[in-house]
Amino acid sequence: MIKVPKITLNNQVEMPQIGLELAQTANQKIIENALANGYRSFDLAQIYTNESMVGQALHSSKVKREDLFLTEKVWISNFGFHRTKKAIEQVLSKLQTDYLDLVLLHQPFNDYYGAYHALEDLYHEGLVRAIGVANFLPDRYLDLAKFSQITPAIDQLETHILFQQQQITPYLKDYDTRIQAWEPLAQNNPELLNNQLLQNLAQKYHKTVTQIALRFLVQQGMTVLTPVAEAKVMHANIDIWDFQITIAEMQQLTALDRKEPYIFDYHDPRVVNAILRTK
Repeated sequence: MIKVPKITLNNQVEMPQIGLELAQTANQKIIENALANGYRSFDLAQIYTNESMVGQALHSSKVKREDLFLTEKVWISNFGFHRTKKAIEQVLSKLQTDYLDLVLLHQPFNDYYGAYHALEDLYHEGLVRAIGVANFLPDRYLDLAKFSQITPAIDQLETHILFQQQQITPYLKDYDTRIQAWEPLAQNNPELLNNQLLQNLAQKYHKTVTQIALRFLVQQGMTVLTPVAEAKVMHANIDIWDFQITIAEMQQLTALDRKEPYIFDYHDPRVVNAILRTK
């Protein structure tokens, strides 16, 4: 079993650098395989609608609650001070736990101010150990960070070698907010998987292209969410701690940034409209 290093968030809470995104395809067997391979950080969301299954799987495992790091993302339909607090109460019940390690606002829409103030309350009540946001681009992130009591610990963003979030990175650093990368392989984009530089580095370090791509992110201090996969792939995704990419190679990889999203473009009104229609 591989032991995943931890990073320290801006409120001194420690968080594993690699976690598993438990989307709709997750099931009890996948969670059992993940635990056996060393995963202790699990990312959930209300829109995935699988908290009860996850709660049962984790509750029936032999892993102590204090050794787990559970993240929940609140969906926009539950934004607003009272709705958000009620939503988290329901999540705690479904997960069979007394607290959550991290709670994020899933999208930068609807009453995210009221929702974030609810998270601040839950933080002070001890029901949540850290709070943050997801998919907040520089304008909305800065507005929220400036006028909140508690600075977001995490901004969960589409981040990978082809889209490195270089525009927002300096502003996040100003507030000591970490990026958590979702879809760190750009949904297995061929441009990433077939890149010659990545293939050369994989050969040099006796790793896979996927492992090089993940190592590039964690070596910058990010946390990373890997997608659900079969056991041997989950093991490979977490087995990236026995080598280090050189500074020169990191610079070469940085130059691969296309500076545009591959999955969701939040500047495209069609994308925003589709998100707003999701219940």
